[in-house]
Amino acid sequence: MGNILDCSTAEPVQPEPTIQDGPPDTTEVPMLEDKVPLMESKIWTYLRDYYKRNNAVFNANPETPTFISNSSYIASSYANVIIKFVNDWFKTPSCDKSKPIYIVEVGAGQGRLGFLILKKLMSMKQYFPEGVKLPFVYVITDFTSESILKMKSHKWYADFVSQGVVDFAVVDCEDIPSITLEVSNVHLTAETITNPLFVIANYVLSSLRNDAIRVENNALQRGLLSVSSPQDNVDVLNIIPRLQFTWNFVDMPETVYNDYDEDVKTLIQEYKTTIPNGTVLLPVVALRMLRQLLALSNNRLVFLSGDVGTRVLAKLSASRNPYITTHGSFSMPANLHALDCFVKARGGTVFASPYLEGFINSVYVMGINPALLTTTRWMIHHEFSTFTPESFNVTQKCLKEESSPSPSVAAVIAVLRLAHFDTDVFMRFKQVLIERGGYAGSAPSTRKDILYDLDAVRTQYYPIKSTADVCFELARIHMGIKEYDKAISLFADSNENCADHHVTWHNMGMCYEYKNDIENAKRCYMKSLDIKPSYRESKLKLSKLATEMKSDSSATPKPVSS
Repeated sequence: MGNILDCSTAEPVQPEPTIQDGPPDTTEVPMLEDKVPLMESKIWTYLRDYYKRNNAVFNANPETPTFISNSSYIASSYANVIIKFVNDWFKTPSCDKSKPIYIVEVGAGQGRLGFLILKKLMSMKQYFPEGVKLPFVYVITDFTSESILKMKSHKWYADFVSQGVVDFAVVDCEDIPSITLEVSNVHLTAETITNPLFVIANYVLSSLRNDAIRVENNALQRGLLSVSSPQDNVDVLNIIPRLQFTWNFVDMPETVYNDYDEDVKTLIQEYKTTIPNGTVLLPVVALRMLRQLLALSNNRLVFLSGDVGTRVLAKLSASRNPYITTHGSFSMPANLHALDCFVKARGGTVFASPYLEGFINSVYVMGINPALLTTTRWMIHHEFSTFTPESFNVTQKCLKEESSPSPSVAAVIAVLRLAHFDTDVFMRFKQVLIERGGYAGSAPSTRKDILYDLDAVRTQYYPIKSTADVCFELARIHMGIKEYDKAISLFADSNENCADHHVTWHNMGMCYEYKNDIENAKRCYMKSLDIKPSYRESKLKLSKLATEMKSDSSATPKPVSS
């Protein structure tokens, strides 16, 4: 439970990725499949099953690292690029002002990034293009109907649905002939899309099906994967971290080469002539997805990606076996060089981050003259070539790990503002604000600023992990600075989002008691005891109120630690 006080100081743990390149030892383990082409391996079935089951369950504490790809910082970066493109496009003579630009997020998972992007976009409503009734519709998509159903009915999206700025669709990145919107019942095809299609693929490319080849002295070999696991009968949701991989490479028959589509064949020939010796991943499904999206958009496509990968051929074609990184699910480095080649071959423009390490953002523009996108180009440069999402991720991580014994309140507030009030950043540094805030006696202007910051954190909250009870921690801070009404409201939000807890009700009772609202205080203490009859603190409070109906409202209450 995220709202248990004695657990609140524990930081969320992100499992360290592990790279498995061959069997870890000589112990014999059950073989799940032997020497199968990577494209045809059952690991892709395991991955789809993992996401199907995990994305459909909110508050399930997903293991896959998501901070950098789902933070308020990166959402703000993407929203800034989107709003610039929307304004640029609706100034062109080719625009259709009677129809919106569809912003399609593929592989949206549990929908947090889309929620944060929409929050940012709607905060910039005053900058929407003039004379356009509905400039965009943000389309949340996933390949599982279960997760789309969950998000479509999620109360966090209700306001956006009523404003007509969000829709939902089941979209499988392995095959996108068209898109049917769930709310408006609009069928997006090449005939119905009259403005460019803007697609977001965030931490998606590295999870799409690849094939693997090796070039050895001008000869082509195909990668065959053997998969084993010490437990071959465990639930597929848990089997991925236990998988062990062994690679073999065999000569590629001409019939196999001929089965690839023309884009992949072109890549293979380029790699055969430019790579003396090395192994490379072929993003077969990613290229097919781009090709289908381009057809769907009438050859006017903007494709914004963020992922772990490389576009440097020398790094791409390593001599070692391909990486398979496991972290709850698994991923493989995205071959951005292949996507660059695809776009350039069609006369498109590649806007690539100049940085080569970490989480890399790219924007591909096809069928649109870049000269028409003046402010878009500037914003892409600003967001992805200066202080990038990867740079912010490193900054907040270093502040946490390198400050001894802990960062100052001023530093925490500064990084929280830089984070666009991201809730994960707040949870990482919450203890500094709880223990060393001391805002009750601050100057009025300082207090007002801090309350503004805390309210801003609340607007970014999208409940996924029950262990990250943001409202409870915000309530603790408000309680400490005597903002009792706000604390009560936040404690109530905590109960609603992360289930009733006896400590939450007890702290609500304390807030009412310090407001001298004795009846409500007693009601909350009794509710705490309904949940946990043995809870000593609530028993003592009720006993005290029974004999002493007056409380010192000027004292600052200390939240109880269970």
